[in-house]
Amino acid sequence: MYQHSINEKDLDKALDLVVRECVSYVGVDVNTASQELLEKVSGLNSTTAKNLLLRRAEIGHFQSRKDLMSVNGINPQVFEQCAGFINIYQNEEKSNEVTYQPLDATMVHPESYDLAEE
Repeated sequence: MYQHSINEKDLDKALDLVVRECVSYVGVDVNTASQELLEKVSGLNSTTAKNLLLRRAEIGHFQSRKDLMSVNGINPQVFEQCAGFINIYQNEEKSNEVTYQPLDATMVHPESYDLAEE
């Protein structure tokens, strides 16, 4: 079977599933990710991904996962779904060391930070 032998819609659906799976294994850097990649994060859709980019443009750099709650469309339920797949790395030029949480750069979900810090 060849790629051109498969229905294009089925092929797109399979590719989307694989990309979503990869995102869930690796995560995304919210400060560099494109809208298309952010749309693949669990809990996000095209609207919230676009709103993330708009908020990033306003503030310049997300400093912590908590900053995600300032994005239009990210409520506590959406945050719970997406937070573990979004990574935030310290930017020496833009980060405030007081607010930087090293676990934000890992796959550890914020609800488990206390456990991880023990």
